[in-house]
Amino acid sequence: MIVRLALISLLVALSLPVLATPASAQDRAAYDAEEVTIPTNGYSLAGTLLLPRCAERPMPAAILITGSGRQTRDSNIRNPGLESYRPFKQLAEPLASRCIAVLRVDDRGVGGSTGAETLPTATTSSFADDTRAQIAYLRARRDIDPRRIALIGHSEGGSIAMMPAQALPIDTSGLTRWSGTFQPSHSPTRTSRL
Repeated sequence: MIVRLALISLLVALSLPVLATPASAQDRAAYDAEEVTIPTNGYSLAGTLLLPRCAERPMPAAILITGSGRQTRDSNIRNPGLESYRPFKQLAEPLASRCIAVLRVDDRGVGGSTGAETLPTATTSSFADDTRAQIAYLRARRDIDPRRIALIGHSEGGSIAMMPAQALPIDTSGLTRWSGTFQPSHSPTRTSRL
């Protein structure tokens, strides 16, 4: 498993130079973009699934999980001068170009996703249910290998990813926590098995 986690971390690291590429320079694509709607707990999540043309079917997949705050599937940055920077889109594209399907969705109640009425009582655990729905969606697709689904969580998304990750098959799945919280190494958790 350590090798698989290292591989995912390496792919993310290899993608970092591409993150500086303007979003408009995206398409000489080695993948197809499919707009998807994922039902969950009385509302739906709208997203984009990048399906690489180079991958054998069924293919591995990654789910990108946003951090705190209400974010679109691209994780647009609203700071002056950074409006065209879309970290999740710019991470998804190079991963898809490397034969990994990538799913990213608008957060609950944002963009094309519904469920805004649930936000006042939403917790990190309930956002993990959204990730579980995404995992179930990918597992049900014939073109995705249900045993090779990795989670990539940014900030609070790293904490969210730990919850459903406990149920993924140990031998074939991965988890990357990008700028997430941590526990000291002397405090092992059940999720350390990943």
